[in-house]
This record gives sequence, structure tokens and C-alpha cells, in this order.
Amino acid sequence: MGMFKKSNKNGEGSDFKLNNEKIVQFTAVLANISQFLMLSVVVWGYFYTVLPVFQKEKIAEDLARLEIEKDKWQKIIDEADQTVSVKTQEVNKIQSEKKRLETSIDEISKRRAELEEGIKNATAKLNDVQALYEIERVRLAAVEDEYYKLHKSAFLGDRFLPETFTVYLNSVGYEFKVFTRENSGEIARMLKTEFLQPISIAKKNLESITAEKNSASADFVKRILVRFLEEYASGIERKGHYLNCSVPDFASWEASFSAAFTYDDSIFSKCKKLHVDRLISLNKWSESDVLRYKEASFFQEHESKSEYACSTSFEYEIEKLYRDKWRYVTEPCRDRLLNVDEIVLRDINDLDIAPERSSGPPSKEEINRALDELIAGWY
Repeated sequence: MGMFKKSNKNGEGSDFKLNNEKIVQFTAVLANISQFLMLSVVVWGYFYTVLPVFQKEKIAEDLARLEIEKDKWQKIIDEADQTVSVKTQEVNKIQSEKKRLETSIDEISKRRAELEEGIKNATAKLNDVQALYEIERVRLAAVEDEYYKLHKSAFLGDRFLPETFTVYLNSVGYEFKVFTRENSGEIARMLKTEFLQPISIAKKNLESITAEKNSASADFVKRILVRFLEEYASGIERKGHYLNCSVPDFASWEASFSAAFTYDDSIFSKCKKLHVDRLISLNKWSESDVLRYKEASFFQEHESKSEYACSTSFEYEIEKLYRDKWRYVTEPCRDRLLNVDEIVLRDINDLDIAPERSSGPPSKEEINRALDELIAGWY
């Protein structure tokens, strides 16, 4: 009995121990399940509560940014529309102005054609002379007015009066005084007096700078003028060949001008015949009428007037030819006179200096050609 009881007591202890282990295992399983359920609840709460809130805020921010972009682009579009509208108005205005100018050009062209058609007789030559003198008068008046303004500015200390401008002013229109038949014996002297070398102007400017330097009281002013004086003197030395123009043969111009009034008989006869033929054509005379009227006083008077008209026209044309040729020959040198300081002080590669031209007077062929063209332009 004692053995049985002992054995029974040991079995009950084993069962209790087994039950405890099962309870512990079950508790551990429940703990794992609760942790898993808790994790699932957290994950579910993140995806269905927290994440949608963040996404909603991000979408709200994107919408706000897009709204700002929309307003910005709408403003740009509005400004572009306004610019297009303004430009369209400007284009319409330009088109309107273009049409107006085209109409004006057509009217001017028509008027010009009418005027050119009307100028076809001998009196047109006199009108040409008067127009030429009027242009020179206006030009001289304009130059004199500019000279007055510059001189006044220089007197008031506002601006320096260039020496070259004074030289140019003195030479404007000088050809009209020189090349006249009354001055035939004074041409060489007058041309020599009028002809100036750019180098002489440059040396005068150098003397003026030297005098200014010597009269300067402040040391810094004197230093500046010394530096400028050295630069100017160096420029004259290096570019002297540009400042010395070829001197025309004034005596040959005088001799040529005096001889030019000895016309070829063929040209003078051609001129007289043109006037006589014009009289015959206007009166519709036959050859017999011409023979009958040839000795009449009115016919001889017309021939005399024709000779005078030819002489006067030839004289003016020769004077004009010599004036134009002198201007052409001396133009490069005059340009250098007006740009003395530019030549002296600037890099020669930056300047457009025209080469000198043949300095001879008009040839006999040029004179005859000019007179032939004059006659061909009558009637």
C-alpha cells in the first residue's frame, strides 16, 4: 500500500507540471497573437488614417502651387495679349503711313516728270545758272550762320573754334570768284593764294598748343599739354606725307583757261546753225524763203543774237567746267584740310583718306565734249 501511494503522488506532480507548461505555451501564443494584432492595427491605422492626412496635405500644397503657376501664366498671357494688341495697332499705323508716303511719292514723281518735261528751251540754261547761284548763296548763308554760332560759343568759352573750319569757310565758293573770264590774267595768282597745305594748318595748331602750354599756370595742366604736344608733333612727323598735297601747276591752269575761249570754228558754227534752223523751223520757211530772207535785216539781227547767245552760253559752260574740274582735283586735299587733327592724332588704318588725283586742267577734248553736250541739250 505504501508503495502504491508513493507511486500515485509522483503521477500527480507530473500532471501538474505538464499543465503548467501548457499554460505557459498557450500564454506565449496569445502574446504573439496580440502583438501581431497590435501591429496589424498600427499598420491599418497608418495606411487608413495618418497616410491619407499627409497625402491630403501634399495634394493641397500641389494645388496651391499649381494655382500660383496658373495666375503667373495667366498674367504673362494677358501681358502678351496686350503687347500683341499694341503691336497690331503700331503695324496698322505703319501701314497707313506707308500708304500715305507711297501716295506722296507717286504725286512727287508725277510732278517731277511734269517739271522735267517743261524744261526744254534755251532759257532753262539761265534758270540753271540762277539756281546754282541760289544754292551757293543758301549754302554760304548756312555756313556763315554756323560760323557765327561757333564763334559765339568760342567767345563765351563753351567750345573751341577749329582752325580747319575757318579755312574751309574761307574757301567755300572761291571758284566762283576765280574762274571768270574777267580774271583770265589773274587765275594763277588767285589759285596760289587759295591753295592751302594741310601741313601748314597742322603746324599752326602745334604753335597754338605750344603757346597754351607755355601760358599754363597749373603744373598738372602743363604736364597734360606737354604730353599732348609731344603726341601731336610725333603725328606730324610720322604722317607728313599725308599732310603735303601735290601742288597743281597754277600757270598751266591760267594758260588753259585763257585759251579755252578760242572755240573751234566747227563747234561755234554748229551752235549758230542750230539757232538759225530753230528760227526756220518755227516759221516753217522753205529753202526759197530762206534765200529771200537771208539778206533781210531781221534775219541778220537774229544771226547776231545767235552769235551772242552761243558766246554767252559757251563762256558760262567753260567757266563751270573749270570750276568743277578744280573742285574735283582739289577735293582730296580739302578733305585732308578738314581732317588735319584726325590725320595727326588717329591711327591711319582707321581713316578713309582719298588718294590724290591728276592735277591738270581740262583738256581740249573735254572742253569740246562739254560744248557739244551743251548744244545737244538745247531745244
